[in-house]
Amino acid sequence: MEQTKLYFASDYQEGAHPQIMRRLEETNLVHTPGYGTDDYTNAAREKIRQACNCPMAEVEFLVGGTHTVIRFATSWATTEEDTTRLIQIIREIA
Repeated sequence: MEQTKLYFASDYQEGAHPQIMRRLEETNLVHTPGYGTDDYTNAAREKIRQACNCPMAEVEFLVGGTHTVIRFATSWATTEEDTTRLIQIIREIA
């Protein structure tokens, strides 16, 4: 069985899945409030809580890799030692 190679360099290098495009087309003209307060986002939060079996989970959606890294880093680095180590890691990969 042939395996498809997956690339994770950037989510901006590929198009959207056809089912996502269909759903976007279906909802394109639906007026919604700002990102994060609409019914679609609230439904997604609830599905994630159910899938994780954690009804009280705080579910956040982030807009890109940089925001995700910053959010992770600020929640993970809770001590000065953690922060120093995180800065070292960032310098090593930059």
